[in-house]
Amino acid sequence: ATGYWLTRHLVNLAEASARVADGDFSVRLDYRTRDEVGLLAHSFNAMIDAVRQRIAELSDSEQRFRAIADHTYAWENWFGPDGRLRWVNPAVERLTGYTPPECLALDDFPLPLVLADDRELVHNQHQWALAGQTGQDLEFRVQRKDGQVIWVAMSWLPIHADDGSSLGYRSSLRDITVQHFVTEELAFHASHDPLTGLYNRRAFENQLTRSLDDAARSREKVILVYIDLDQFKAVNDACGHSAGDSLLQSLAEAMQTRFSFGYLARLGGDEFGLIMRGVSLDEAVRRAQLIIDDIRAMPFTWEGKVFRIGASIGIVESSASLGSVTDLLIAADTACYAAKERGRNRVQVFMATDDYFRARQAEFMSLPQISAALEQGRFALYHQRYRSLRPGHRDHLEILVRMVGEDGRIIAPAYFIPAAERYNLMPFIDRWVIENTCRAIAGWVAAGATALPRVAINLSGATLADEELPDFIRETFARNGTDPACISFEITESCAIARVERAFEFIDFAHSLGCALALDDFGSGLSSFGYLKQFKVDYLKIDGMFVKNADSDAADQAVVESMVRVAQVHGLATIAEFVGSEAVLDVVQGLGVDYAQGFAVHVPSPLTDTV
Repeated sequence: ATGYWLTRHLVNLAEASARVADGDFSVRLDYRTRDEVGLLAHSFNAMIDAVRQRIAELSDSEQRFRAIADHTYAWENWFGPDGRLRWVNPAVERLTGYTPPECLALDDFPLPLVLADDRELVHNQHQWALAGQTGQDLEFRVQRKDGQVIWVAMSWLPIHADDGSSLGYRSSLRDITVQHFVTEELAFHASHDPLTGLYNRRAFENQLTRSLDDAARSREKVILVYIDLDQFKAVNDACGHSAGDSLLQSLAEAMQTRFSFGYLARLGGDEFGLIMRGVSLDEAVRRAQLIIDDIRAMPFTWEGKVFRIGASIGIVESSASLGSVTDLLIAADTACYAAKERGRNRVQVFMATDDYFRARQAEFMSLPQISAALEQGRFALYHQRYRSLRPGHRDHLEILVRMVGEDGRIIAPAYFIPAAERYNLMPFIDRWVIENTCRAIAGWVAAGATALPRVAINLSGATLADEELPDFIRETFARNGTDPACISFEITESCAIARVERAFEFIDFAHSLGCALALDDFGSGLSSFGYLKQFKVDYLKIDGMFVKNADSDAADQAVVESMVRVAQVHGLATIAEFVGSEAVLDVVQGLGVDYAQGFAVHVPSPLTDTV
């Protein structure tokens, strides 16, 4: 009887345990005795209660996990320590088109979805993550179920159990297709010319630097080809800048197709550069001549007008004495200038020992010399007065700039302005002029001057394109207490036409401050009168080529007279430059010009002479 009593309770315990093993956690043993069997039943029931509580907690935790993970916007994965996919959230279908069950069924997920070129990268990442490494923002391409390719960025984090053992890793991916293409677009614009789509000057100089470095290691030569279009200005003058832009675009497209034997870039305006490697100098010359022949054979038609342009090309080969970007660009530009001087539509090779090139190089200041002068403030302000040819007009003077050599000698603009323009240093020089002119005016006021002249300051094309120029002018005027009514800014006609929208913006800005505007070198382009209606300036400076011989050339007199009449219709004052004799002065005054400027009126002198 005692054995039966014991075995009966053990049988009940075994049956209850079997039900628990089958997942039935509602079973309970009902023994109220205080003997060993009752204590065993009580412990069994307590264990079942604890298990039920733990299961409920785990269930609640899993529901919370799924509520977060299944509905997060990112594509989330969990890979086990064996590298196999254990779980993936529903966001994977939105990004890839594959459902979670389809993903779980794929071997080596996600490699089958990754573009072939990127699979090694993702495979390596998988191994790094399984080895316990953390990572973020790994970018690669995934091909969706519908065939579309998207860019994703992956971050991952190893996960461990409480005892420290590996549970694999979790990864999170987000779609960065839009951001990636925006980044690519920004990178493209940073290195390409917006008009032609060719590489820009910055990219060209960077590539030239790399080519020179590579050539130094391999003992190869680098050949730089400098291409300058001939007769391009005739298209701009006759048809306007839109025609010129169209011509450059057509030419760039043809050059990309036909001249694929080097690194081609637009260096600015109508100038292009080409870097060649692995060819002899003779072969480079032959190819350059083909470029000229092709350009000359490409007619350009605009509104029924047919133009034929040409090109002058300068070539330079790297050497021990010509091993820097600056040296090569100057040499190639000098050779191109020689090609133009010697008849255009030809190729000229730079030869350092040639007397012509020695003389040309001696004429121009180098980039380091100009940079040093800027850093040390070795510039000087000069001025040239205008003479009023009409009673009641305000006195004017134009600010001129000179460089001061290390030995104290005065260097004329012709020796440093071309290099400053070539290497985009004119904005720095122009800012120096604006700042120091305002300081000079403040000095006049402090000295008791009352009737201040109107002071004209020239702006280069590069300065006009500077988006920060208006803020600089405002701050400079405020810092020096400058009356804007004392200032007139001069921009050349060609510069204004080349940057029409920017010219409009600057003219509006200057007028809003109270400054005056002058259009310099008016008449140098055939489209002058057409643009005059658009540029709301105050003064026209008649180009000196029509003025200097006005006392003896009837045609020049007729041009000046017509410009004066047009200016009067528009309510503008006129300034005749290059007035070099009393005879010319009498002629322009008789033709109705308002101001005269030239050596017959005033020889340029230091601005300090006016104090």
